Amino acid sequence: MTYGDLAAVVGGVTTPALRMTRPTVEVLRLLLAAPADDPLWGARIGELADLGKSTVSQILARLTGLGWLTLRDEEGPHPSRPARVLCILSPAGRERAEAALSAWSSRRQQQVLETPDAPAQSPSRARGGMHFPIGYLAPRRSTPADRALEAVRNDDDVPEELAVLMEALTTLETVRRSLTRDVFAQAAADPAHAELYEQLVRAIALQGMEIRKWTVFAPHAG
Repeated sequence: MTYGDLAAVVGGVTTPALRMTRPTVEVLRLLLAAPADDPLWGARIGELADLGKSTVSQILARLTGLGWLTLRDEEGPHPSRPARVLCILSPAGRERAEAALSAWSSRRQQQVLETPDAPAQSPSRARGGMHFPIGYLAPRRSTPADRALEAVRNDDDVPEELAVLMEALTTLETVRRSLTRDVFAQAAADPAHAELYEQLVRAIALQGMEIRKWTVFAPHAG
């Protein structure tokens, strides 16, 4: 079943309006950030947004049914796998997606402003009916990115021709640790800058996609 077929099914049982859920917001941001010469496909969108195949398929079907998204089959050779279905926002779809994200950001920022301050937390947290000091809680679980970085950091003998890559990796690690959910939440708190906020988020996503593209197609050593 194609996204167009699924769009007919989804459109027959739901309203035409697009619900701006977190997965939908993530998909729209990725589609807006994707370069024209390197469009995304369903599996890549799911990987970048950390969403399941079914969720991505339903969102893409909804966008297709609304006329925001156009689909085309991948051209050129693609040995040992089927052709990908590339997802491209139409001019009208791009305009509507930007407007929807801007309105969504404004609503979220207004909710933040209207939410009363939470009461001060006690210096302990409940767990299973018992209270443990904050310092007792387990440290942040390491991610695959943490483990990959640690593996190369253990190698003290980095040749000169690899020094640029090591420096770039260190810079990316610093950026990754600085871009936390709290940073984005704080940046989104001012409704006066909703449009600029969305532009910044898309620009950051695009930079990450460009880096990923170069690493995926990097030549093998030897």
